Amino acid sequence: MNRPSPKIAWVAVAGAGSIGSRHLKVLAGMEGVEPIAVPVRASRAAELVESGYLTAQNIDEAIRKGASHCIVATDTGRHLQDGLDALDKGLTTLMEKPMATNAVDARTLLSRSEQNGCRLFVACVLRFSDSLSTFKEGLAQIGELH
Repeated sequence: MNRPSPKIAWVAVAGAGSIGSRHLKVLAGMEGVEPIAVPVRASRAAELVESGYLTAQNIDEAIRKGASHCIVATDTGRHLQDGLDALDKGLTTLMEKPMATNAVDARTLLSRSEQNGCRLFVACVLRFSDSLSTFKEGLAQIGELH
């Protein structure tokens, strides 16, 4: 594959399970964005190539292929290490929720993003949740929360 033009944003997607696959599909449908699948299981790479995705064995290889951004969609237990890997390599990073399994790990990720001058985001689609909308509507009746 040829080196991308500067107008294309290449995004590494760490993890190619259900959520990672959804990210790959959405990114592939966006103009000016190209995903690079970074599956955890090497056996998944052939399937992804067959489906038309560019793949990489790890974040380093994805960067060599042009990645400047990363979505971490691996198992929750891997989020800390995968997030630190992306941030240490200077990638703008979107972490699937939960960002970390505890507050210490979350602070570590935030600190590392600040140290490396990287932007760090957390994906949270709960704003579309009926239960969250219902809860929000009831806040006026509950009063001030502490």
